[in-house]
Amino acid sequence: MYNAFLYIFLLNSGEGMNYSDVVNHDALKAYFGEKSEKWITSLNTIIDQKRIGHMDVDSVESKKLLYQSRKWSWLGCFFTFFWAAYHNVNNWIQLSILYVILHIIDTFFLGEVAATAISVSAGILFGMMGRTFLLDSKAQELSKTGNLTPPSWVRVGAAILIIMGGIFGFTFVGIMFFDLYGGI
Repeated sequence: MYNAFLYIFLLNSGEGMNYSDVVNHDALKAYFGEKSEKWITSLNTIIDQKRIGHMDVDSVESKKLLYQSRKWSWLGCFFTFFWAAYHNVNNWIQLSILYVILHIIDTFFLGEVAATAISVSAGILFGMMGRTFLLDSKAQELSKTGNLTPPSWVRVGAAILIIMGGIFGFTFVGIMFFDLYGGI
């Protein structure tokens, strides 16, 4: 009886969760709603690729194995940072800022020769790793809080502001600087 209580307590608090617990958790099913069966099948494919279902979500070894698995995501490919923001994928803000910085460097120092490569690379990254990023983020969130933050269009708006505002804002300031002071 004590062991059953301890197990339920640990699962509810999120400690000691493995990837199979995460994928079969009611909160994940509620998160995906009507499409939960499709998503759960997809996430099970990821954990089955490297046989990490029994491994703890906080273990370094399971993380290494998780990030070696791939499952293509068309939405991740085409909507990159906006898709990551919608699902609250870990580090989406930092990745968005890095994307802006790369575009600013390209604009001012490379003459915009790498803009397409930067965008396509981001699409390929989120296409190949998007579902892995999502599984890791949801596993960490369930492990720490026992709950999942619902998808949010507000975060998508924030991503649009970060990316578009950053790229266009810095480009505008740079153009003004070059026009007023004749360059560096």
